[in-house]
Amino acid sequence: MTDIKAWLFRVGHNLAVDSHRQNSVRSESSLDSAAHFLIDRRYPSSEEDMLHKERIELVRLAFERLSPQQRLCLHLRTEGFRYREIASILAVSESTVCENLRRGLSRLIKDFNGGPKF
Repeated sequence: MTDIKAWLFRVGHNLAVDSHRQNSVRSESSLDSAAHFLIDRRYPSSEEDMLHKERIELVRLAFERLSPQQRLCLHLRTEGFRYREIASILAVSESTVCENLRRGLSRLIKDFNGGPKF
């Protein structure tokens, strides 16, 4: 009984080694053929970098087309201020802040994708 047990372990071990060898040969050849599909996503490609810079410039230009008060309201809102706080800072009513934000966002949406003006 001990010999059969040893023989089964030996056969299982040999099968595992053979399988491992076959897989490593396949994986080495597949690595070479698939290497050109690998992209390091930590760094943008030059094309992605250029597109990102163009988008930033478009945002800057669209932002400059807003009125000064719309720009201030949007900026303060992105900084986390509430409508009431923005109204206090700019010495205007909350409804004026709301209207400036609405008009500013509407203009930005229109400039970027021709979206609906609301």
